Amino acid sequence: GIESNVFHYSAVITSCEKLGKWELALSLLNKMPQTGVLPDRINYNAVISTCEKGGQWQLALSILNSMPDLRAMPNEISY
Repeated sequence: GIESNVFHYSAVITSCEKLGKWELALSLLNKMPQTGVLPDRINYNAVISTCEKGGQWQLALSILNSMPDLRAMPNEISY
């Protein structure tokens, strides 16, 4: 089979953003470490954007605030 990597997750999370599926995007972000793939800044930014577009601004802020703890420092896109 094909082993998942950060780029596969990025593609699916970006699709979730376009479809307004914030729950699925968040679930995928949380599942990544369990599959041996560490989320990067791009993954976090996409999930934050998906949550914000889905009206989940408090969740988006929570994810943003957790980024430095998870070694994914926010950048100007994160904000």
